[in-house]
Amino acid sequence: MEGACVDKPIERKPFIALFAYESVVPKAHDSLLIELITMSTHGQPPMYHRATGDALISRQRSRVATQFLSTSCDVLVMLDHDISWQLGDLVHVIEKARETKGVVAGLYSKRAFGQGVACRPHGPWKIGEDRLVSVDYAGTGFFAVHRDCVTAVAEGMPMTSGGYMPIFATETVKYQDGSIEELSEDWVFCNRAKERGFRVDVSLKPFLHHWGTNGYSVATSWRENNHESIDFVHPTDITQTLAKVLCGEYAVPLSRPPRTVLDIGANCGAFAVVAKQQWPDATVDCYEPMPDALEFLKKNATAYPGITVHEAAVAGHNSSAKMYHGGCTTACSSMYDLGEQDTSREFIVPCVAAKTLPAAEFIKIDTEGAEVEILERLDLSAALGIAIEYHRIEDMDKIKSILTGWDLIGESVLNKNVGVLRFRRITAIQEVRA
Repeated sequence: MEGACVDKPIERKPFIALFAYESVVPKAHDSLLIELITMSTHGQPPMYHRATGDALISRQRSRVATQFLSTSCDVLVMLDHDISWQLGDLVHVIEKARETKGVVAGLYSKRAFGQGVACRPHGPWKIGEDRLVSVDYAGTGFFAVHRDCVTAVAEGMPMTSGGYMPIFATETVKYQDGSIEELSEDWVFCNRAKERGFRVDVSLKPFLHHWGTNGYSVATSWRENNHESIDFVHPTDITQTLAKVLCGEYAVPLSRPPRTVLDIGANCGAFAVVAKQQWPDATVDCYEPMPDALEFLKKNATAYPGITVHEAAVAGHNSSAKMYHGGCTTACSSMYDLGEQDTSREFIVPCVAAKTLPAAEFIKIDTEGAEVEILERLDLSAALGIAIEYHRIEDMDKIKSILTGWDLIGESVLNKNVGVLRFRRITAIQEVRA
């Protein structure tokens, strides 16, 4: 290798590069901040570099890889400004890269519905499993590679006039049929790594979101040639509503994965499925009284051990209550007339008193107007995060008042009366620093 080299001993220290072509997405910033605090607290402070100022991505990644080789760090980590993850996911891929001495990346969706994932896995896979899957190439948005692999790929490369080696250069290839294709820098690097005997894998354990117009997860990348083994069924009139849930409408970055989840107003189970993908070891208790929704919820729950369906509404009392069918979609059914209900179609449902529900570490509430009544009575002693939808402006203020002392990390306004509030217990951040 004609370029960068380092004389001092190699340290067990990652070189983390954040590629910030635009402003960093807030959820990506949260993920990185918590991870960096945790690494430093546990005596493993990384070297951090923010890569900006070069719109040509292949050159920017090559500059960073060259700089990495001039340090004594053992693993190069590349993160894009629009990828978010859960605490521990980053350390996980770093450790796997140390084990394999090659490339280990996280599996994330492209930034569009149904467009697949940013890699090409070999064989069947399911997100959340703690295993590696071989791939043709791995997207560099959440990417860890061992120093030995980078060194081998860079071997013999000259230093350019710009002061870097073209470690992540693109390449034009010509196939036997005469067609020509330009391969991206991540594909070319992975090809070169394999040619030199190194593994290229993705880890299925991290749960990542790729943020654009929405927050795209693997759940939203479904397409015919996607091997993700999910069979999610739902009423056709709420597809748009479900897309928001699957894209992270209730996402709250936590200090650790929750072990217990309450899904109050589960409908057909979209959030429950996302929760099990994101936190595979968690148990999820779903409460849903609507017969139409329960039919789909039960089918979806069977694919995920740990999801329990309770055929009841949650309210301030233990008995029964009158509900109205949704006038616009099945998701609008409510105990209240909020203007979107068909008051000519009413029925009686069993109720479970909110105060009798077990304490949970993550709580999601969407009950079309009963949120305040429920929140006031829930046991919040174990909660690390809460995502709650409101359906009246006055309810928004009441929810914020009840959760005074919590960190309001996100607020989405859906229309003039409806929105979603996302809270994180402040001690959940303090735990990281303890």
